[in-house]
Amino acid sequence: MRSSEFAANAKNKAYGKGFNPKDIEGDYGKLSFSKGVWRFSYAYQTFLDDGLEYIMSHVRVSENNRLRWYMNTNSKITSKRIPSEEIHEMLIYAMLDVDAKRSFLLPKISRKGELTYMCNIVGDHRSFEGLEKILSKGRSVYNGKIVGGSVPYSEKNSRLQKRKV
Repeated sequence: MRSSEFAANAKNKAYGKGFNPKDIEGDYGKLSFSKGVWRFSYAYQTFLDDGLEYIMSHVRVSENNRLRWYMNTNSKITSKRIPSEEIHEMLIYAMLDVDAKRSFLLPKISRKGELTYMCNIVGDHRSFEGLEKILSKGRSVYNGKIVGGSVPYSEKNSRLQKRKV
């Protein structure tokens, strides 16, 4: 199985299994999916500052416990008009909108109810960065910065990963 096929399948399995943003420990949430040598994990942490909710998240794809791909997001909910649970649900909904060709990246546009998710990524699965936002009736309610890419395997990378774990 190729990593891109695994990632598309894992996103659908992990996010589609009824993950509820309210089911978190404190301000931290996580979920994962494994198949054979592959493991997909997603975790996020939220915190409040000046009345706004900030979200830091990361996605990891590992093969034989070796990091193969990652995506980090720093974002904030910019409006109190929409409950944060709806923003989290929209993000998960958008992440389900993937196929094997774009499995490592997010969709360009995804809509659910009055919310529209938009993402502009430069690069490809090997190395990318971008911006994401959610609009409600044309007004921004969420903004995020994304960075990620592949992690080539070598003996040097293997030693570094083992040391950091």
